[in-house]
Amino acid sequence: MSIIPGIISSRRRSGGASDWTEQTSSFGTSDINAVYYGSDSVWVAVGADSKLASATSAVGTWTQRTSNLSGSITDVREEDGDWLSIGASGANSYATDPESSWTAGSQQAGGKDLYCIATNTANSNWLIGNKNVFSSRDKYYIYLCTDITAAWTSLSYADCSDYSACWATSVVFGGNHWLFVTNTGRAFWNTNAIPTSATWLTSKIWSGNARSVDFGNGYWVAVGDAGKLYYSSNPTAGWTANTSHPFGTDSIRAVKYINGTWIAASATGEIATTDATNPTGTWALESTASAGIYTLGYDGTYVVAAGEDGLLQTTDKF
Repeated sequence: MSIIPGIISSRRRSGGASDWTEQTSSFGTSDINAVYYGSDSVWVAVGADSKLASATSAVGTWTQRTSNLSGSITDVREEDGDWLSIGASGANSYATDPESSWTAGSQQAGGKDLYCIATNTANSNWLIGNKNVFSSRDKYYIYLCTDITAAWTSLSYADCSDYSACWATSVVFGGNHWLFVTNTGRAFWNTNAIPTSATWLTSKIWSGNARSVDFGNGYWVAVGDAGKLYYSSNPTAGWTANTSHPFGTDSIRAVKYINGTWIAASATGEIATTDATNPTGTWALESTASAGIYTLGYDGTYVVAAGEDGLLQTTDKF
């Protein structure tokens, strides 16, 4: 459900410590699901209705490109000059120049919906999470690749009989761990730079949908529905809830460690930050956007917060 229709171009939002500017995203009223800033100094945003846009400046012109995907595009990443976007039914597209047309890739993940991407720069590995719904198979899978144009390798991370239907919703490489969270509030992690099926560990964070996870300053932070915000410095030792935040029971949709500050954002538009470089203390309300926020990005100067109805706003505060 939309909070407001459409986007208001370049409207300055300020108040207190906040200073955000709404940009023209070129998405119209289509949701933006993910934004990413690549090593080639290009921003890419992806979202509903097959839309994919690029920009050379977060506060510049965002131009729609031909994604060669249908339906909703769920995530996008760049590694070593290669860009990958993913969507429904195993569909994906790739580019070396994200400002031109993207090439449709071969169907992956057995045709299951694809949700999230992370990369390990040191080894040029990609890990892609997909929706696991199997009626006659006994494993849950995530996918690894070193060449996004070739077939991806399936890695089983759990037995279906051990857990109710679950799939990766967000994945990150940090602290020498691959770690992803699921729609059932579970974390899976792997300390191998190149993970295998046999090396996944798991713990329950909470019961419910985890939406996003990130790593920074020695901590993992996972957020999700019903105002859940948990942190861990060692996933083997467990996770700790932090309720000192302004989100209440709203769905927290994105979290990111940016330049010494933890930032989280909700489906109702609130943005909150920590008052320190660790996530264990109070998260203070930073700003309230005009629509829900689903994704956060950073280019070294600007933070981009984007989401519902094509909302895309920026700040250089951090």
